[in-house]
Amino acid sequence: LLPRRAIIPWPYTDMTDPRLRFGWKFITVRQTRDAAGPAKFGLLHRERWVAYLNGTTLFVKTFDYEEGETYPDLGCNFETYLDSGMLEIESLGPLRTLAPGASTSHTEEWVLLDNVPQPASLKEEELAHWIAPLLEQLGVTRP
Repeated sequence: LLPRRAIIPWPYTDMTDPRLRFGWKFITVRQTRDAAGPAKFGLLHRERWVAYLNGTTLFVKTFDYEEGETYPDLGCNFETYLDSGMLEIESLGPLRTLAPGASTSHTEEWVLLDNVPQPASLKEEELAHWIAPLLEQLGVTRP
């Protein structure tokens, strides 16, 4: 069996933090306004999408993954940071060496969907059932 993905925690991140849940298909992060400290982790994310539900508004970000390329921060093309005031979902492009005057680009697509009901639970199958039609509506590969 080959590894599925690498999860890269920052030194201040407690991987047992109850705001973080590492499942078989999904990683869920819950931002709270309590006194919990910061947490940050990254991963090589081949699925091309991340989503953030705030109330009934779902923010979906899509971005590319380039097989065989080298990514920053020990191979991360996705990183998330949270503390009591914010939650960040950040995609990263592959590392490039550029000649003077050259450029590169990294494209994200952002979509907001309104009036999205909360998932019934954070259990894997229920999350998959909840997110699949929303991703399909956006033309994103199913989880």
